[in-house]
Amino acid sequence: MKRFYRFLTIIAWIGLLAIAFISFGDRENSLDPGSGLNSPENLNDFPKITAPGAKVYSIDNNEGELIVRLYKKGIFSGFAHDHIVIAREFSGSVEFDNVDPTQFKISIEVPANSIASDLPEIRSKYGLEVLSQKDWIEINKTMRSSRQLDIEKYPMVRFSSDSLIIIGGENFEITGEFSLHGVTKLIAVPVTISVENGIMKLQGGFSFLQSDYNIKPFSGALGAVRNKDEALLQFEIYASDKNEK
Repeated sequence: MKRFYRFLTIIAWIGLLAIAFISFGDRENSLDPGSGLNSPENLNDFPKITAPGAKVYSIDNNEGELIVRLYKKGIFSGFAHDHIVIAREFSGSVEFDNVDPTQFKISIEVPANSIASDLPEIRSKYGLEVLSQKDWIEINKTMRSSRQLDIEKYPMVRFSSDSLIIIGGENFEITGEFSLHGVTKLIAVPVTISVENGIMKLQGGFSFLQSDYNIKPFSGALGAVRNKDEALLQFEIYASDKNEK
């Protein structure tokens, strides 16, 4: 008899579990089919949004400066020139949170056809001798040609990052992708960042080898006059808070 009651008890528990399982299944299937809530693939469909405390700043190329310094070498370097290249146009945006600076993103683009070398006012600003018009035309023609930047084939220079390390105070290090001449490399850039009255200022620079980006440094007179492979990119960029315009 005891075995019989024990058997009935087990049957009862199985029945209860079956009812609970069926009820849960009906509840799950009762979700609005149009809502997509029971579609796992929709988990990745949520839009990416700016971090709650971050502000979006728009880069203004009318303020600030982005330049590349190129230096001469060779046994006849005394007859050559150091060069200074400037981006006359650049655009992009920055996301930054004063409370948590690691909530950071930056994207910046430079049209290659806006890049110019050795403009008289820029050479004067940096204490370099102004070149003759003949030299200036020849230098820019060479720089923009397929022998160097090849601006027709590679019309855009880009940098983007969503990685920032706090060094201390206004000093940070940004790690991101730098794309030049069809080559993209991961680089680390030391910067200072400050924000005042809705205006962000980013200032810094980094060195790179032209050959790393498949650019052959200028060479003339059988190599007696040429540019160093290493170039120095320096920037002072201003960006304004979109919400304060």
